[in-house]
Amino acid sequence: MSSLLLVTAAILLISSIKRPGHFGALFLFGYPIAQLCGVPFSAPFSALAVSMLILMHLAKDHRTFRHLHISIVDKTVAILAITILISALFAPSTAVSFPSYISLMSQLGAGYLIFRLSFSLAPLDKTSREFLIACSILSATTSIVFIGSGQATSWGRFKLEDGSNISVGITQALGTAAIATIYLISACPIRRIFSILLLSTSLALSVYAINLTGTRGSLLAITAGSLFIIIKLTSSRKMLRKLTITVVTASVAVFIYSQVNDIDLFAGRLFKFESYGSIYDTSSMERIYRIRNALDIIDSNIILGVGPGGFDYLTDQDYPHNIFLDIATTGGLLSMAAFLFLIIITVSTCAKKNILKARDHFVGVMALLFATFIHYQVSFSLEHGKPLMLIATIAAATSITNKGRVIAPGVKKFSGGNSGVRPA
Repeated sequence: MSSLLLVTAAILLISSIKRPGHFGALFLFGYPIAQLCGVPFSAPFSALAVSMLILMHLAKDHRTFRHLHISIVDKTVAILAITILISALFAPSTAVSFPSYISLMSQLGAGYLIFRLSFSLAPLDKTSREFLIACSILSATTSIVFIGSGQATSWGRFKLEDGSNISVGITQALGTAAIATIYLISACPIRRIFSILLLSTSLALSVYAINLTGTRGSLLAITAGSLFIIIKLTSSRKMLRKLTITVVTASVAVFIYSQVNDIDLFAGRLFKFESYGSIYDTSSMERIYRIRNALDIIDSNIILGVGPGGFDYLTDQDYPHNIFLDIATTGGLLSMAAFLFLIIITVSTCAKKNILKARDHFVGVMALLFATFIHYQVSFSLEHGKPLMLIATIAAATSITNKGRVIAPGVKKFSGGNSGVRPA
């Protein structure tokens, strides 16, 4: 069954030559593809994707890199990388920090280049739409393979057949893609019933897979992303009606599947709300202990942190499960200041371009990022935080100039799902 996911990834990779937005979706789903198919994916794909994107830029204009504008976002990302390097130099164990730093920069560097180059190849609306559609397709196929490859456990969680807990990492990508699917349905004209049904099926599959694993962070992310979409797009009754149809269709599909397979949807961990934060829930207690350890490390190493891999080295716990604590323990106040500035630049760039006021596919990307950022408050690893680079590159894509010409300009108002673009 894993061949289905590999074939889907191969088709999307080939089609990315004409649709560069697919590159970003494949990068985000690198972990699920590797784990479900049992093949190395992220590193080979990253090298291939960056090479292809560079060639695509050169084919479009051989002077691209000579005149490529270095934006303030690019500089901020570079500063963030430098601050983490400084922390690695003064870490408690450089034998741990340097290999961790190289691993971190290889992943985040590849992600930044992939998103930066793909979103600067074509108008922002077009690339955003391609990215969202590819996320939805990968979400559906990943869910099918995951459901067919896993097994239930005695404590109510669904895991892969080898008994590992990597299913949690897989559902992080599914939660992200679910928001992409919800937005696509809301932006799809009602007359395209077949497209709406396909998207609703993808949403139902991803939500069902998340429910099986009991990954509560994904539930939080989907809730946050849905609220973002509702706030931005429900100014008309038409949009509200389509969102209602989306939720109802997906709910009915999940319910029918559960009845056919004799599954109690509400018996799983996801809906045991009384366990959230309870001392009887091991996952909640583990997070509390990690937070305490992270705060102790920050208190003792407030300026530079303990470097990449330092939290694991000092506590025998892999990461704090919170994006701010992870960055603060890794790079101290220096890295935290650079990260906060990166977030501020992202928001201010989008606001300045009036992007969030436009009913454009980029709104869907921002909903996806908002949901992911909320998820990162309860489950985050800096080394695996691939959407972190997407946050930066989206802002960069809106401000890139090439020889005075805007590559990814501001957008017109949404009209029938096909927004035009115009020079800023």
